[in-house]
Amino acid sequence: MNANEINENLVKHALWITSNQTVGVRANLSEANLSGADLSGADLSEADLSEADLSGADLSKADLSEADLSKADLSKADLSKANLSKANLSGASGIFATGYFGKHHAVAAGGYISIGCERHTYDEWLKDGENIGKNNGYTDDEINLYMAWIRLTVSWLKEMEK
Repeated sequence: MNANEINENLVKHALWITSNQTVGVRANLSEANLSGADLSGADLSEADLSEADLSGADLSKADLSEADLSKADLSKADLSKANLSKANLSGASGIFATGYFGKHHAVAAGGYISIGCERHTYDEWLKDGENIGKNNGYTDDEINLYMAWIRLTVSWLKEMEK
């Protein structure tokens, strides 16, 4: 896929997103070479990026919610402030962490953690995670599991993201 085809995909996807999926089409960038691409701030929600090479890509502040990133290469990609809520990261490689403890999947990368429909910074989760859990109907055991994962994950990711 060349640069023009990639840009065309992104334009059609933007139309698809802004028109509530009535105009344009969902981006299909599966297996695309997007290595080093500047996709900062791009709305790639629900896009198919499976098996794409996103190594070294700038995905800072990109909306990748519900995107298919399975088997994607995210190594050395800038995921700072990227929204990975409900993204499929199975088989993907890069600096991020995922977890599942019974109620919702958790994804952490680039300074943010998404659990279910909640998305907050690492520090917000560390400070208010127990209250967030209680406000969303989690049991004490679920909260304890998620908070243990959050503490471990934040410690690891802060070191890796330096």
